[in-house]
Amino acid sequence: LRLRSAHVIVTEPSKGKAQAMRRLIARYGTPIVHIDDSVEELDRIREAGFDTESVETIHIIRGRSRAARSRFPHRRIHSLHTILNK
Repeated sequence: LRLRSAHVIVTEPSKGKAQAMRRLIARYGTPIVHIDDSVEELDRIREAGFDTESVETIHIIRGRSRAARSRFPHRRIHSLHTILNK
């Protein structure tokens, strides 16, 4: 993923993420990538109606990440280097 700073959007709270996804898709097309350390947040993206064709969800596992169950499949990584160096 050759990312530039213009391609990175940080949002809070959870309600703003779906709106940010829609803005990114309108601007860049699909697919886009959403990375989060919370599977609950990743699940909310799927619940908002974004399928795997439009948004790839990636669960970044950090040292203290909770082992929560996800209702949807998400790619798992331990470092951003995993995807940024490709």
